[in-house]
This record gives sequence, C-alpha cells and structure tokens, in this order.
Amino acid sequence: MLRRRSISVLLLVGVLFLVLGTLSTVYALRFVGGERVVIEPDEVIADDLYITAREVIIRGTVEGDVYAAAQRVIVDSGARITGDLVVGAQVVDIQGIVEDDIRAAGQVIRVAAPEVGDDVMAACFSMEVAKGSTVGGSLLVGAYQVVVSGDVREDVYVGANSVAIHGTVEGDVRASVGERGGPPPALWGSLMAPAGVTIPAVPAGLTIGDGARVGGNLTYESVQEAVISPQARIEGKVNHRLPPPPTQETQPPQFGSMPWAIEQFRRWLTLLLTGAVLFLTLPIQSRQVGTTIARKPLASLGWGIVFVATLIASLIGSIIVGGLLALVFSLVTLSQLAKWTIVIALATDILLVIAYLAYVNLVAPIFVPYALLHKLDRGTWWWLPPVVLGTLLYVMLTSLPYVGWLFSLLVVLVGVGVLVVMYRSHRNLVPTKTNS
Repeated sequence: MLRRRSISVLLLVGVLFLVLGTLSTVYALRFVGGERVVIEPDEVIADDLYITAREVIIRGTVEGDVYAAAQRVIVDSGARITGDLVVGAQVVDIQGIVEDDIRAAGQVIRVAAPEVGDDVMAACFSMEVAKGSTVGGSLLVGAYQVVVSGDVREDVYVGANSVAIHGTVEGDVRASVGERGGPPPALWGSLMAPAGVTIPAVPAGLTIGDGARVGGNLTYESVQEAVISPQARIEGKVNHRLPPPPTQETQPPQFGSMPWAIEQFRRWLTLLLTGAVLFLTLPIQSRQVGTTIARKPLASLGWGIVFVATLIASLIGSIIVGGLLALVFSLVTLSQLAKWTIVIALATDILLVIAYLAYVNLVAPIFVPYALLHKLDRGTWWWLPPVVLGTLLYVMLTSLPYVGWLFSLLVVLVGVGVLVVMYRSHRNLVPTKTNS
C-alpha cells in the first residue's frame, strides 16, 4: 500500500509540474532549443529561460527562472540561477546555486548545490541531497528512495519506500516509508540507473545515520521501527505511527488458509479460461509463441528487460514531448491546442499501461508455463494438458511467500521479451527487393 501511495504521489506531482510549467503565461523570456544546449560560464541571461533539448548544461548565470525539459539537465558548479528552476528530465544534476525554488520531476535527481535559496520539490525514482549541499527551505519529495546527506534549513516531508538521513535537518521530519525486505537495494539501483549514472543503494524503511541531526520532531509512518544510530541527534520527539490496518475486504488471506486456496483457484480458473480462448481462436499463433519461448528462453528474458526499460522511457518521453509541444503552443497563444496536447499525451500513456498490464497478467502467465510443457501438445486439442498443468504450476509458484514475486518477474520479462524475439525473426525473414 505504501509503495502504491508513493508511486501515485510521484505521478501526480510529475504531471502537475509539467502542466503548471507549460500552461503559464510569460512575457519576458528567452526560448532555446536544440540537440545540446550549453550556457557558457561567461554568459549572462537577463530573462527567464525556456530550454528544450536532449542535453542541457548550464554553466553561466540566468537572472530569472529556468524551465528545462530534456533527457539530461546539469547545472554546473559555477552556475547561478537567481529565480526558480523547474525541470523535467531523466537525469537532473544540480551543482550550482539556485536562489529560489527547485521543482523537478524525473528518474534520478541529485542536488549537490552549495546553496538553494528556498524549497525543493521533487518527484522521481531516486532523490539525493548530497553532502555539502544546503537547502534553504523545506524538502518535499515523492519517490522510491531518498537520501539526505546535506543540510535542510527547514522541514522534510517525504513519501518513499526507502529513506536515509545522514545530514542535518533544522526543522521537523515527516516520512511515510515502506517495510524492510524484498529485493536488495543494489538490484533496483542497477536496474533503474541510466547509463553513466550511479544510484545510491538505500535500504528499505527509514534510516537515521551516524552523523545525522534533526532539530525538530521525527514523525514517521511505517510497519517497522526506524533504524536510528546511537550517534544521531534528534532534538525533538520521535513518533512512530503504524499504517492504518487494511480493511477486511482488502486484507490478503493468510498463506495456506481456505480463503487463500479459494483465491488461488480463482486465479487458476481465470488463466485457464483465457488460455482456452487464445488457443481456440488463435491456435497457430499461440503455439508459435510457446515454442519460441522454449527454443529461445534466454533471448526472451534479455529482450524482456530491454522492453520493460523501453516502455518506462516511452511513458516518460511521451509526457515530456507532450509538455514540450504544449509549451510551444502556449507560447504562440494556442492555449486550447496546448491543453489537448497534454490530454492526448496522458491518454496515450494510460492506454499503453492498460495494454501492458492486461498482457502480463492474463497472457504471459499462459504462454510461459505452456512453453515448459509444450512437448505434451501433439495437435488439435492436445494444447489443453500443457495449458492446464502450466497455469496450475504458475499459480502455485507465484503464490509462495518471499519468492513468489521472483517467479512473477521472470514470467513477465520472458513473456514480453518473446514478442520482440518473434518480431525480429519475422523481420529477418521478410524478403528484400533486388534489382534484376
């Protein structure tokens, strides 16, 4: 529940950043675009600055606000922005001075600035306030993981699965965090880190490190108690609140109980009926998918990892592209077209997510187990034994505590990866025209 809440906050805040940043009316500004935009150290821009590019590097001075949308945004150590920094990018690395607020949405955000004049608001996968940096206002973050090694002059409000504080927070800390356990932090870092970027490994839950100091109260909501070093200084009260208990309707049944068995039977019956529909309506295609997985399991797994990473990048990219187009339209006073661009971008993401979830929850759990038992299929109705036994095996393995998620992940990756393998094979078989 906590992880879903953090993801929801991340998405909501990210969309708000883009909408607010693109639909505002600005009268004094400079608009810059290109493959790579660099503001050199000797440049001084006395206007608000709007930038769209693949890579943005700011080394000079901007006497106003900066709005940037790119794949990578770097505010170098010698840079100075006298206004706000509003940015949407896959990677955001802020090393220079920002005299007002920072509002950032992306995948990896790092604040290593010697001075941020006011608040920092962020929505991302990984957020880091590096050692030696200073946030003059409050820190508000919705993320998967957050680490604060620098100084925050006011309060910290964070909702994340993993939170670690090693620096100084002059005010209160209020956090809603996940529970320890699950995949190791280094695994998520290696999977989610863009090329050339290192993501810190933050343990799940709340950690207060040796050199940490909290000047106010520490209030956190978590299933487990925080890991607080004896060398840490918390000058206010420590308040640990348990998450609200799940309602009877949403509480998962206990493993091995009768309600649990009934739930697993329903899962198996749903997959069995879906498999019957697939093999009765598309018998040749369904068998081809299963046999391709059996022949190329490692290739399917590898392409599955690539597919999922590409899908995530596409979802982020469609919102960024929609935001850029809306920005351009709003600048030329086409406000209605700008709003509809945002709506279309969000609708596209929603349709992609629905199609993906439908496939990985209903289709992949049929084809991957079928591939393990495909030799039992000898034609006509003989697809039924591998489908019945395969879906039963899938339900049993994925319902196991602690390790069930791993089997589900493997099935998802192989199930989506086989589509790429079949597409590449089909494309290689298409004859090319030659001159006679």
